[in-house]
Amino acid sequence: MWKPPLSRLRIVLPVVFAALAAMACLLLLRPEPAPPPGPVAPHAAPPTTTAPLLAGTGPQLATSGTGSTGTNASDERVPSQPAVDPRDATVAVRVLVGGEHDERPAAHVEVALLVADDDRTHAATRSTDAAGNAEFVVQGGHGRLAQVVTAIGANATVPMAGGQTATVTLRARPRAIVEGRVVDAGGQGIGGADLLLLPWTDPTANPPRPWRVGRTAADGSFLLTLAAGGRLGALHADYAASPMHLVRAAAAGAAPVRCDLVLTLLAAARSLRGTVVDATGAPVAAAELQFRSLGQAAAGAELPAAPRRLRSDASGAFVVDNLAAGPIEFAARAQGHGRTRGAVTIPAGAAADLIVRLPPPSNLAGTVPTAAGEPVAGVLVTAGEPGAFDSATVPTRADGSYLLVDLAPGPTELRASLPNRSRPLATTTLVLAAGTTNTWHPVLAVGKPTPELRGEVVDHNGSPLAGWTVEMRTRPRQRADTDAEGRFAFPQPPGPVDLRVFAPQGDRTGFAAAVRREVPPADPVRISIDPRQRRAELRGRVTNLSQETIAADIECWHVERAEWVTFRTADDGSFVVRGVPDGTLDVTVRATGHVPVTRPGLTIAGGQDLDLGIVVLGAAGMLAGRVIGPDGLPPTTCELFLVHGDDRYDAEYSAGAYRFPAVPPGLLTLHVQGQQFAAATFPVTIRANVEQVRDVELRAGVARRFCVAAPPAAGPRLSLALRQAGQDLVWTADVLRGDHGEAVFLASMAPGQYEAVAWGRAGYESRTTVVFQAGDEAEVRLELRPK
Repeated sequence: MWKPPLSRLRIVLPVVFAALAAMACLLLLRPEPAPPPGPVAPHAAPPTTTAPLLAGTGPQLATSGTGSTGTNASDERVPSQPAVDPRDATVAVRVLVGGEHDERPAAHVEVALLVADDDRTHAATRSTDAAGNAEFVVQGGHGRLAQVVTAIGANATVPMAGGQTATVTLRARPRAIVEGRVVDAGGQGIGGADLLLLPWTDPTANPPRPWRVGRTAADGSFLLTLAAGGRLGALHADYAASPMHLVRAAAAGAAPVRCDLVLTLLAAARSLRGTVVDATGAPVAAAELQFRSLGQAAAGAELPAAPRRLRSDASGAFVVDNLAAGPIEFAARAQGHGRTRGAVTIPAGAAADLIVRLPPPSNLAGTVPTAAGEPVAGVLVTAGEPGAFDSATVPTRADGSYLLVDLAPGPTELRASLPNRSRPLATTTLVLAAGTTNTWHPVLAVGKPTPELRGEVVDHNGSPLAGWTVEMRTRPRQRADTDAEGRFAFPQPPGPVDLRVFAPQGDRTGFAAAVRREVPPADPVRISIDPRQRRAELRGRVTNLSQETIAADIECWHVERAEWVTFRTADDGSFVVRGVPDGTLDVTVRATGHVPVTRPGLTIAGGQDLDLGIVVLGAAGMLAGRVIGPDGLPPTTCELFLVHGDDRYDAEYSAGAYRFPAVPPGLLTLHVQGQQFAAATFPVTIRANVEQVRDVELRAGVARRFCVAAPPAAGPRLSLALRQAGQDLVWTADVLRGDHGEAVFLASMAPGQYEAVAWGRAGYESRTTVVFQAGDEAEVRLELRPK
């Protein structure tokens, strides 16, 4: 029985790893440790229109189209008027997830648009529609820059022009793939539940709030592709929120972390209604509130329930639903009022009433100097518990001054610290008086601090190692030598970085003595090196088919360390790679004019040497040419690949020109697939040491949409192939499943009848016959079942 090839050899690993590393530098949200989050609410049902987020001067954000909106990171919803000013700008956003060759639209993913105005940043949020699209209207946005961010780890900056639509595509490359189900207490799948990710950092709210990142299918299943970690939970209108589970993202360049989760919604949902009033009993409108469960988190969960956040209405009233019975912590804040925190117990089987009373406000002002009287800018002054909703933080200005407003009167913990440092520079407790501006002038005992990443390198006994080189993998890379105490320091990086350590006078082109991954720029890092630990040697010799030794490049990718090292053989083709650390190694051998050979998944354990023996490289052939469509113009995008047995080789393609730089000689099949053009296959005979030229002319195709459904056991990646009876496959692709557990393919073929085969892992498969003909655009659905 005909079966499409399942294993494919990619020959562009260096490019892929480099692209992933570059992508990691752009990620806004990173899996760094953070204080316990404050309660946050999911968004309400989306209105069709919304009002400007802001009043008065400056940019005003409104939204249009489908999705949900937010005002200053809240859940407030108000009617709107359409934007008509010629200075208004529109930003159209499309969100895609997946790998470079299997992108798909990200539906029901919350997107935020941020616009800076003087000393404030205004934010609006929307959720993408089924096609991954969201749209914003920025009133008075002409000539401004907008930042577009998502919690799944994609972001971009876009310039705006009045009367025009700026289009931006956000791509979230997979660093975490989460597959699972949302169920009730009885294990029944719950469809239409919102999936909420609580990120480690949040540009729209402090503390971070949960963002909508997807929605479950009818059977409760889901598949999420994330480029950043956090805590994941679920919410549905008919249930109490589920516990939130930790989701870790892989380091840049490493394979995505895959995990399976079952999120259980609680049946006994309760409501809490109340009113926010000031010290005189008058209602307070637009007060921000947060609620979080104080109950015990379920086994394996990080938080007992998804936190909630909302605003009071014009009469000070509020209602928060989907809470579990038991103790609930609440906190509130409002402009012109002091902050407050308390707790309330929601009885089983009943709703609870609550009066939230805001005290009169207190202010705090001062300066932060060094002992020499030199002002220090950028120091964070915090009143209250760091990371709490009712705390307040502000950085000092250039002259060292600061001002905190709307604090609660009474004993208050104060601290001064540097960004990304958990250890404060100064602390005190001060009784703040209501209705006045209190003062605190913390004097730093040290000299003027410079934000930096600090650490030390020691041996197995804890003795400092002096003169060792520490390399920080940034762009450009930075190096520092350890001092007599083994210490080193770098200017503070924007986020977590990888550190590599080399011995004095060591070869920095080889494997490092130690690697520390995803080091946050916070407390000092300690790197311990045991010189007694034996490192392995990797040996071998490279020859051609005539058993003649040839010089070649040896490319080593250490999977666990995400370390890429390249060596060169001697002129006689022999090589000895020394200092190979334990772990998993992918080795690729390349030589000009020869077919590369990859030995993946080599295991180095216990410092035992590994001999690859004779690595034989066959002479390669080359294939190049041009691709044109029926109109004589080249396709904008086109995928070309050669199939040789179970191996696949991808072409370089740009502006109609393609090239295969090194492929094995013999009879291969050239596959050409482009949108709106009929997929085509051609037999190609490749001759060694010969660069052949073959131009390809594509015919107009008929497009059909395929939707492949599968249970979680079939795996996150599904494949589809098309062929005509009695022939080899003509079209093939594989993609990650969407939020509803389905994979969507769009194939363009010449008119005719084809056999379609879809498959996943664990033997799941489905077949059908489909006719491509003009005017027939009905979706073709396949459901995978075990063979």
